[in-house]
Amino acid sequence: MKDTGERHILKEKFNSIEEYYNHLMHLKTYIYAAEKTIGKTVLDMGSGSGYGSKILSEKAKTTIGVDIDEESIKYANEHYSSYNTNFTTISNLENKKFDIITSFQVIEHVFDLNEYVKTISKYLKDDGLVYISTPNIEHRLFTFQHPWNQFHIKEFSRKSLIKLLSKEFESVEIYNIGSKTDICEYEIKRTKKLRFITFPLSLKIFPRKIKNKLLQYQSKIFIKTKKLFFQPTINSNKTDDFTLKYSINDIIITKENINTTDLLAVCKFKKKPLSYTEKIKK
Repeated sequence: MKDTGERHILKEKFNSIEEYYNHLMHLKTYIYAAEKTIGKTVLDMGSGSGYGSKILSEKAKTTIGVDIDEESIKYANEHYSSYNTNFTTISNLENKKFDIITSFQVIEHVFDLNEYVKTISKYLKDDGLVYISTPNIEHRLFTFQHPWNQFHIKEFSRKSLIKLLSKEFESVEIYNIGSKTDICEYEIKRTKKLRFITFPLSLKIFPRKIKNKLLQYQSKIFIKTKKLFFQPTINSNKTDDFTLKYSINDIIITKENINTTDLLAVCKFKKKPLSYTEKIKK
């Protein structure tokens, strides 16, 4: 399975502390949600390589990972399927309902956001819980910028995430994913730098396809010249320095005001469809 940087694949070597931070952040999000899956049926929407579904399955009754990418599904089934875990496409779910639905680092890739949220609600039991994580736009973009990540369609603030998810759920709570140690600061500095580097090519005046072409061209130029102008945050030959210094315990998920790179939404209480009379009154 090709490593594009968007579908997280477990590995032991990291090129930078920022890459290592994102690795720990991905793991911590799944481990956090897994604490609520004991004896539950779980759907992992956008399961990617499958490592996260496997984490959820360690305490869950059953776990199903779904993805739109056939290669990812094949990889996940080969590496992480078990007696209570399998991977498939969402079309094979039929009328199944789940106690817990997770969808981590997916929503920013979605074109039809309303349909995405409705689909989550469709497969959730009435008393179920939903966990959705996504990058926090705060340090990543100016308000007049498209996402500089070519795979991202839309990025979210706390306010915009609540507004979207509240269309289907009565309760939406937002948690910060970050750290009280300085490991988080490296990733924040990286995204802030990219916010400036990609300006003005990521302005909203450019259609998405043109924006991506411009940024790809810029990236090729940057790769050729970065050795002259930029130095790595930490020497790649010293990988063990930061893997020994920091661990998954340095990543926290909290409502406290901390250095944060990502958001976690916890949703419950599905909204019931309006009756014919209620629709008329509206």
